[in-house]
Amino acid sequence: MKIHLIKASPSNFDKAVEKTKELFNKSGDKEVILSLSGGEYNLESSLSLNANDFSGKCALRVIGTSRIKPRFTSLRQIPSSEFVKVEGKPYYKFTFPKDNNDEYPQLRTLYVNGKIAKLSKSNRYTTSDFFETKTKNYSRDDAKPPIFNVTHKLYVPINAIYEVGEDNCIGAEFHIRVEWEFKIFHIERIDVSDTYTNENGITYCALYVDENETDGGNPTLTRCNRTFTICNTVSSIKAGEYSYDQKNGELFYYPKDDINKCKISIGSITNLFDITGFDGVHLENLVFTGIEDSMIIDTGYYAGGQAGYWTSKFEEHGIPQIGALKALNVSNFTIDNCTFENLPCDAISMVGNLNNVSIKNSRFVNIGSSAIKIGKTTDRGGMPKHNAYSHNKDVLYVKDIFIENNYIDNTGFVYENACGIILTKADRARINHNTILNSSYTAISVGWKWNKAEWNYGESVNLDNVEIAYNKIKGYLLNMKDGGAIYTLGGNAEKSHTTFMNTVHDNYLIADENTSPENGLCPLIYHDGASSNWYTANNVVVRNPEKKRCRGVFFQRGWNKAFKFGVASTEEQATWNILCDNNYMCLFNNRDEAYQDPQAIYDFVDVTRNLFERNTHYVPTEKDLLKCNESSLIIKYSGCSENIIKK
Repeated sequence: MKIHLIKASPSNFDKAVEKTKELFNKSGDKEVILSLSGGEYNLESSLSLNANDFSGKCALRVIGTSRIKPRFTSLRQIPSSEFVKVEGKPYYKFTFPKDNNDEYPQLRTLYVNGKIAKLSKSNRYTTSDFFETKTKNYSRDDAKPPIFNVTHKLYVPINAIYEVGEDNCIGAEFHIRVEWEFKIFHIERIDVSDTYTNENGITYCALYVDENETDGGNPTLTRCNRTFTICNTVSSIKAGEYSYDQKNGELFYYPKDDINKCKISIGSITNLFDITGFDGVHLENLVFTGIEDSMIIDTGYYAGGQAGYWTSKFEEHGIPQIGALKALNVSNFTIDNCTFENLPCDAISMVGNLNNVSIKNSRFVNIGSSAIKIGKTTDRGGMPKHNAYSHNKDVLYVKDIFIENNYIDNTGFVYENACGIILTKADRARINHNTILNSSYTAISVGWKWNKAEWNYGESVNLDNVEIAYNKIKGYLLNMKDGGAIYTLGGNAEKSHTTFMNTVHDNYLIADENTSPENGLCPLIYHDGASSNWYTANNVVVRNPEKKRCRGVFFQRGWNKAFKFGVASTEEQATWNILCDNNYMCLFNNRDEAYQDPQAIYDFVDVTRNLFERNTHYVPTEKDLLKCNESSLIIKYSGCSENIIKK
């Protein structure tokens, strides 16, 4: 393979990219090394490379060679002097000029001094017990869901409408959380004449979300007593927040300080790097920041379930693959010592056939969705093993994924159902020595298939030879419910196969005061929906006693007792073949507190489903963990290295 070296700086980067493409177009196998000096590389379009467009085998290295990392961004500054103070108000207004199509620009993300400003939002309120004045929320004991399952109407406290103003509500964004679902709808209309007052004296009025944005009425709207906010209205704007009226091209910003000290910018593109089909990519010592978020701009709304799973109607719009770094069908792909910061969507998004992907020694800070997303939750079912893949190149195949020694802090602040790290399927993966703090939903989520495996071991794979180890996780489920610090999902081989092919071991997991603020289900290790073949051992698990539904390890027992209308059955969704061994449970008093759910306590030694717990150590305080040699070593060696944290 012939190697070509191209040195580049911010001033000649475009020419360097063109030279790279010229070299890739030459016959024969070749590797191009882009050696970059420090500085800001402000892109007007993505660095988009598709190996299928070039001849021969092409490999690429993009390396920052100076002490100061090359900084990739797409920010365009709006001079603060062009913001006009709104009379009698604490906020300022900037009016965009129209483009060549006589339209105002679409805008989703605003940067102030390099960080993402918050979208204006109301106080948080709770939906009513009733969607119709005479129709109560369905019970899990009901034989079937009631008729309001297909409505786009719900009752909300009338004080929420008063706070924002009825006129300001129309067209505003309605953000609602429901356990693992997060939705952004637009408000179609308010009917303040359609009200009722409950026994506590709270008055509710009817609110209609845009019916075109719902999915068969949307199951979110059948969930009562769930929190919501009304966003993107200037009437509810607070210090540090913005709102944007696209109809009139008016951007409002309420500065925390003197607006003349604010550097206000907007991103022009979403994907900074877009790489397809390459066998051999190495990215090192780079920074990615300053982008726009095309998800809601392209689709108009957002309807996401667990770990970013999109509802069927939303998927009809054509889901964009969002991320500062986007990759499709790549192999031998390494990301080393890079920084991803202040991004409104995914930092890294990789889908398709992936082989030998390594993401290591990198920092992810202030990420609106997931820091690392490998695979799509819409890819359901098993994934053929290598021998099957070699006969069918169209089959999805993911093998050898290494996510190691990374620092991740504050994920999912835009898309609250996003996980810090999500790996949907893989044949051999290592998620080791990562520090993950402040995740809106689950910190590490692996696997994707709700029902039991229908294949023999070796025929197909959901997860095989996956290790999750030596991670430090603190502060998860900051916004959502029913997730975990570490969450597994899906069957891995037929029930007759009882080998432990996957492991969760030597992790240090902490449920702190920020975890599950509404006291939802918040296990630290959560084996959900047909999870199987897991050896869960030597973990240090610290409970917050204030969190009533915090368990050390939670197992899905099946939902046939909870739902009688055919959602699932115990046989389809129960976990099996899992051994919990030698775990340290801190601030748990006994087995019933440490394992399972308080409403579904069973004898853990279950020979029918091959579930076993043994050698659990119940430790009264965190100080006592440090007195024990084994648990203190697990704590000491968990997480990423200190030099990654201090960067």
